[in-house]
Amino acid sequence: MTTKSLLFWVRCAIVIIALCGITVCALWYPYSFSIINIDLTATDLSELTTVQGWELLSFYWAVSIPCFAILIIAWKISASIKTEQLFTNKTAKMIKICALILLVDSSVFLIGNVVFLLLKMNDFAIIYFFLIMGGLVLSVLLSALSHYVAKAAELQELSDGTI
Repeated sequence: MTTKSLLFWVRCAIVIIALCGITVCALWYPYSFSIINIDLTATDLSELTTVQGWELLSFYWAVSIPCFAILIIAWKISASIKTEQLFTNKTAKMIKICALILLVDSSVFLIGNVVFLLLKMNDFAIIYFFLIMGGLVLSVLLSALSHYVAKAAELQELSDGTI
């Protein structure tokens, strides 16, 4: 696989993930409230269910923002594929930042879902808990990748210095 094709496929994957995220935020979250009978279109905000629905929707939208930030960082990392400088300490730091963002976001998502579950507002908790587990696993994998990219950067610097 050439560098150009690798860059193309990585960026295609990032765009597809972003489109899926936008679809979830724009369609799934509001639709899921209609399934559990929370009316987001009600004009009278004194109704408790409407306020609860907007709190839940706002929470899910807020915890989605860091995921899009990770995709922006991934796009920047893909630029290092283009220049064939993937194994650098800068790239390792950016991957580590992604891992940290994902860890914090997954933790906040877990706490929020537990709170909404205790308030009996989260009918899709099991789906979200699987999503949280995936986020935590991905965070660990990104941490490991960051470690090995940093090691590869050291080896590359060492080999560049000896040649």
